Amino acid sequence: MTGGLVAAECTACGRVTFPRALWCPACGAQQLRRRTLGTAIVEETTTVRRAGERADWAAVRIGAVRADGGPVVIARLEDGVEAGERVHLEGGEGAPVARSNLPPQEPR
Repeated sequence: MTGGLVAAECTACGRVTFPRALWCPACGAQQLRRRTLGTAIVEETTTVRRAGERADWAAVRIGAVRADGGPVVIARLEDGVEAGERVHLEGGEGAPVARSNLPPQEPR
């Protein structure tokens, strides 16, 4: 797993925002520090099945994912991730991704 998803935390009031903002939406302060969002819980899921007129579009599962001690993030869901499951948030290219938080299973 990677280090998580980068958000911003207000040094004045502690509000965590994602995506990172230029100032705090709660108190207006401009002093923000980098905060990494790691584990989270999937609150809701849905499947996006259309993308306008694109013929090459494949359905994509997304979810509203509440980061521990932070905001709700809309993220792509790894295959098999369902509502109520604990996940690990990752950034990277494009949209945030919620991956299963379970350790890899050992072969039987």
